[in-house]
Amino acid sequence: MLDNTVIIFSTDHADYLGDHNLIGKASFYESAWKIPLLARISGSVPGQVCNDLVDLWDVTATMLSTAGVDIPKHMDSRPLPGLGLMGDSPRERIIGMLTDGWCNFDGEWKLAKYATGESVLRTRSRYCATHLIG
Repeated sequence: MLDNTVIIFSTDHADYLGDHNLIGKASFYESAWKIPLLARISGSVPGQVCNDLVDLWDVTATMLSTAGVDIPKHMDSRPLPGLGLMGDSPRERIIGMLTDGWCNFDGEWKLAKYATGESVLRTRSRYCATHLIG
């Protein structure tokens, strides 16, 4: 049965646990965005680490592709990269939205625009410490 099984493990978005003097998860800091995601797909490539940008929505496209089902054109989802599935090209960027703003992240640069009118441009770092505008 394991030869015909897909196993995907992930968590809800991370919690700051005090990073940035915050508790919770609704922001554009890396500590709220980065979560563990493990996948085992029968007949796929052996174990590897992928540092490409992915979105949890991509799990949906991965499951559909594994089952041989076409991914609807309107769905902003693509198979997880590196698994040898059709259409598994890496994302160029991730767009995040919260009730108080949006963020565009391309893996190196992060631009956030808040409802207050504040804009923040940061380079990728462990703590998003390099604040360049805003």
